[in-house]
Amino acid sequence: MAQAFEKIIVTVSPKEFFEVISDYESYPQFISALTGVKVLKRGKNRAVVEFEANLVRPFRYTLELKEKAPSSLSWKLLNGDFIRKNTGRWSLTSKGKKTEAMYEIDVELSRLVPGFVTSLLVKESLPKTLQEFRMRAEGIKNKRKED
Repeated sequence: MAQAFEKIIVTVSPKEFFEVISDYESYPQFISALTGVKVLKRGKNRAVVEFEANLVRPFRYTLELKEKAPSSLSWKLLNGDFIRKNTGRWSLTSKGKKTEAMYEIDVELSRLVPGFVTSLLVKESLPKTLQEFRMRAEGIKNKRKED
């Protein structure tokens, strides 16, 4: 099992950042570890989403996501062929014209993957993933300014 927690500051509003983190279908355009995303069900403040990723090897997993716009997004694993546990949360706090985005995750991979390897993967990939989200949100905001 691997747990991680990290905060970043993003130069967009919580509403703008929430729009990016809840636009699941676009994740493969900017999250390097994801190769595909399919929204299976979407309702008010809830979504069931299947993700295709490639970290140690290609794998799929399905999350149930609960949205509380624009302040938080949480998830739990419904099923996966390589992941045994995946729970987490984004918490967004306004800091003037910026957003403090806190990301928490608790992951457990297949029994074939030692815990220290899981921890290493999570701790190495998390900063990169957060920067990919930050760059996406700030890039969208900058593009809107240009238009």
